[in-house]
Amino acid sequence: MIKTKTLRFQIYTAIGVTFSFIALIFGLILWPFENQRRQTVMKKIELSINAIVEQKEEAIANEIFLQHREAIEIIINKISEIEGIAGIGVYDQEGNLFAATDALFAKHISSQAREAVSQSYAFSEETLDHQKVAAYTKPVIVIGEILGYFKIYYTLSDVVKETRLGIAIFISLLLTILLSLTVLLNVLLSRSVIGPVGVLIYAMRRLQEGHLGEQVDLRSENEIGEMARTFNQMSAENADMYRRLDELNKNLEQKVAQRTEELNARNIKLRQEIEERERAQAELQRAEEKYHSLFENSAEGIFQSTPDGSLLIANPSLARLYGYDSPDEMCAAVTNIGKQLYVNPDARKEFGRLLSEKGKLVGYEARFFRKDRSVIWMSLTARAVRDDQGELVMYEGSIIDINKRKQAEQEIRSLNAALEQKVEDLRAAQDELRNKNIRLNETIRKVEEANSKIMESLRYAKTIQQSLLTNLDQVKTYLSDSFFIWMPRDIVGGDIYFIDMFEEGLIIAVIDCTGHGVPGAFMTMIAFSALKRIIKDEACYDPAEILKRLNLIVKTTLQQDTEYASSDDGLDASVCFIKGMGPDSRTNKYLIANSGQQTTDIQLIFAGARQPLLYINNGDLNVIKGDRQSVGYKKSDLDFSFTNHRVRIGKGMSFYMFTDGVTDQLGGKKRLRFGKRRFKNLLKENAQLPFEKQRNVLLRTLDEYRGQNERQDDLTVVGFGF
Repeated sequence: MIKTKTLRFQIYTAIGVTFSFIALIFGLILWPFENQRRQTVMKKIELSINAIVEQKEEAIANEIFLQHREAIEIIINKISEIEGIAGIGVYDQEGNLFAATDALFAKHISSQAREAVSQSYAFSEETLDHQKVAAYTKPVIVIGEILGYFKIYYTLSDVVKETRLGIAIFISLLLTILLSLTVLLNVLLSRSVIGPVGVLIYAMRRLQEGHLGEQVDLRSENEIGEMARTFNQMSAENADMYRRLDELNKNLEQKVAQRTEELNARNIKLRQEIEERERAQAELQRAEEKYHSLFENSAEGIFQSTPDGSLLIANPSLARLYGYDSPDEMCAAVTNIGKQLYVNPDARKEFGRLLSEKGKLVGYEARFFRKDRSVIWMSLTARAVRDDQGELVMYEGSIIDINKRKQAEQEIRSLNAALEQKVEDLRAAQDELRNKNIRLNETIRKVEEANSKIMESLRYAKTIQQSLLTNLDQVKTYLSDSFFIWMPRDIVGGDIYFIDMFEEGLIIAVIDCTGHGVPGAFMTMIAFSALKRIIKDEACYDPAEILKRLNLIVKTTLQQDTEYASSDDGLDASVCFIKGMGPDSRTNKYLIANSGQQTTDIQLIFAGARQPLLYINNGDLNVIKGDRQSVGYKKSDLDFSFTNHRVRIGKGMSFYMFTDGVTDQLGGKKRLRFGKRRFKNLLKENAQLPFEKQRNVLLRTLDEYRGQNERQDDLTVVGFGF
């Protein structure tokens, strides 16, 4: 059975998907060239046959007029000797076969076929005796009167062979390249990643089985090598700690035995046991400090603040400790340290009082709120800064995360309790087990509480994100024929839509931001704010210009136009401006120009960034593709000008905008993507239904296709009509 969760399998799967995508791209590039080559060959064949017919047309016309069948057969047999011609047939005015070079010819040309070539000739591909041939049909006309019909079959076997040979050469070359790259990547990944990780996993399992002091020999200078060195140091320290604890237990047992035998020396032995216990506690304390330093992954947070609680300066480590994205964000958000950061505001007052009295404070411990309102223990070291007159100006110092140390202290207290219990009644094993169960239950309770707080925060974030969306009841007042589907994959998502009406017309936008969940939701906040600024504040209604300005705002907001940018996030989007719609000031309702008639004065202008627009007119589905340029990423061109596409709106037309969460959904018996073709067919089949029923059909079909599979991505579909 294939282990689909192993690192090797996931890497190979990623390589396979990437190479399959490359093969598809190459195929899509090759196909237009191959199709153009084939059309060129067919055009040459058509011109060649046309030249032959023009040479013999007059002679054949004379013989048909004179009804000389033998003479016609001589002429067409002579023509059939030309290379590539598979057969020739001559028909009378009624389409009946008059003469032919092969018995395979049809005995009659239908009236519909004769009508099609009444003014000129016809050239098409047909199948004759299980072979692909080019069929050339032309009427024989003398003095404006049709005397008969002339039909030539030209074999296409060489054209088919050339096409198959070209495809075979392309597939062979592509497979050779892909196989070579796969082997090379396999060797490199096995040596650099999979092999070293396997060695670390084996050593961890050995340590778990009780082989204390287990070491690994990985000398690489990358992150895996650093993990190996950290593991070796931790394993050695754990082995040393357990050895000393074992020695301590043996000493305690010996002392207990001696105390039962030497009752007269009870007080002396008791003092010795107390000293041994204090030394053991000191050893445990030093071991805890080393253990804490191994897992500390950031430098100390540095700050400066005013006595009244304003944050002046914060470094990146401080921002990360409190859960902020940057120091600037934290300094702008925190205006009252006591109320915003301290769980107990009185602790801030006590902190200020001690600094005022002593001038310096080391190791002041307190509980703090992070940005997401989770609670964390931290230790502060600070000093009071005064001016030349001795007036207090500010506090400055550093702060470290001591959550792990607090947990370790709790564990040390539990171990001390176990040792004391062992000295008293020699039942340390039972008490240790009981203490571990108590700590485990407490840890489970804390984890459940933390999880509950996180879920509560996410549900509140969903409420905030939903509040950004346009009120659909209001939308129905000016766009009654419409439906909206917005379904985040998680509690919050990276999809969002924007709708607003202005005097000049109606704006509709659909946006698919990087990722999903909380990161995607942050991106939607940036995108939504930028759209409101562009459309409402700057009064820009041109879809192409909206996308260009949105590209600039997102890229500069995330500092992705700089070399030191740490993120590479962006979005795909589509924007429609329906020009000719506007509010009626007399009735306070939104009207469509020429309502009740053909809406010839209404025009839809569309621009897309890797998102298309689908529309159905008279039963035909049309696709307007967006530009192959995303918005906001590092590689997004700030000078790129998006393309506007214009559609004259007619009565009965319907339009659809969507994100790739629809087409990328896996499902069905073979767990394949829903796909664009299936989605287009679904829209086309149900376009005549009311929009609310279209929405229900679409949701039901997607849910049935998905089955038990997880939703792949956020899903958004907007449909509207006139």
